[in-house]
Amino acid sequence: MESVMEFIKNNREILPFILFAVIFISALLIHYYSSRRRSAALQKTAEELGLSFSAEGESEFAEVMKSRIELFFIGSSRIISNVIHNISMPYAVMNVFDYSYTTGSGKSRSVHTFTCALAKYDAKTEFPQFSLVPENFFNRLTDKLFMHSDINFDNYPEFSKKYLLRGNNEEAVRRLFSSAVISSLEIKDNLRIFASGRYVLYYSFGFIKADKIEAFISDARNTIQLFYSSSLKF
Repeated sequence: MESVMEFIKNNREILPFILFAVIFISALLIHYYSSRRRSAALQKTAEELGLSFSAEGESEFAEVMKSRIELFFIGSSRIISNVIHNISMPYAVMNVFDYSYTTGSGKSRSVHTFTCALAKYDAKTEFPQFSLVPENFFNRLTDKLFMHSDINFDNYPEFSKKYLLRGNNEEAVRRLFSSAVISSLEIKDNLRIFASGRYVLYYSFGFIKADKIEAFISDARNTIQLFYSSSLKF
């Protein structure tokens, strides 16, 4: 103990650097062990559901990362991990995974995390490109600044107030968002959905806890299937 105190006394100028190193290494260790625990819990859930799991997954999603799904073009250091594979759906296969990207740098650096359910439909299916996110003051402001168009429905004012819907083909998006689709969606909170071509992405802001993943899979499957059923009526 005395030698430690003597060292501190004689090296006060480097103490801030030592403290920073201790905090930095501690944060890395906490993140590492937290990530390991999450992967183990998700793998256990996948096995209980009779599904396969892999801790890493960037390579197999190379195609969709080049698609027009907006979420996959934001930020840098984009990482896909903890993939639950090949969840069966009519005419589609869905994968569930953790996704993150980074914005800013230095003290302004932020890591944004999501749990995603991505359905890929057969080659005959083609969804109009759209994004559906909760409407708030910030995205209403950016809409006005950048003249984005929020697609609203006069017959469904609650839905239009609750969600910001955009698409590059408004007529096709309106056809897809039938009365049945809107009625099912407007009773749900915090939905985040993107679609483009054969893909529909249902995702949450922040990681879903492992013990809630089964419910997340069920909600994603049911919600995504609404759009497929609506597309058959075109």
